[in-house]
Amino acid sequence: MTSNDTSEPKVTAKWTVDGRDYEAPVVNAGDWFGKTWHLSVCISNTGGPHYIVEADNVSDAIDILAESEEHGSIIAIDVDVEGDDYGEPLSDGMELTAEMSAKAEEAARRLGIPESELWLTLKGNFVEGGCIGQPSMSGQGVWYDTDNLYVEGQEGIASGKGMPFPVTYHAPGFPPEGISPLDYDRWDWDEEHGRFIPAQ
Repeated sequence: MTSNDTSEPKVTAKWTVDGRDYEAPVVNAGDWFGKTWHLSVCISNTGGPHYIVEADNVSDAIDILAESEEHGSIIAIDVDVEGDDYGEPLSDGMELTAEMSAKAEEAARRLGIPESELWLTLKGNFVEGGCIGQPSMSGQGVWYDTDNLYVEGQEGIASGKGMPFPVTYHAPGFPPEGISPLDYDRWDWDEEHGRFIPAQ
């Protein structure tokens, strides 16, 4: 999208922790009644990047980030490129076809380990366990890595009644102080002028 494209609203979230101000993109503003969670990814022992996601619970928030076309690559696994870096242990009772069973037997013999110590990578190769990561899968079938992912928010808050992680939303047309995510549905996106306006 070019800088002159006004077809999609870009909403950011702001908050303050211990006197430090933060700002992050909102992945799915308005999608879950303003129930916001803070997700961040630690890269090389440094903080960030940060994201705000609306979701019913932590698990859903992670799935939504992983499935995001714009932001998901921060945790989503590119199976074609990274598929052999992630997998699952055979000891979990995985059922294999006759062809895959033969491959597992050959891999165990080549590596000099029992088949129970093998892992099957996302690319379909067998490797020795302990040298690759075990991924998670979203509801839409996206593999992702949560090893460096941190989620903040208070569990147990009913949808529409509060924010697990309190923030304010900011976008063109909103008041300078921002709005509560709980009030997002009181605003409409004016595509012609590229800003939000109060809902009629």
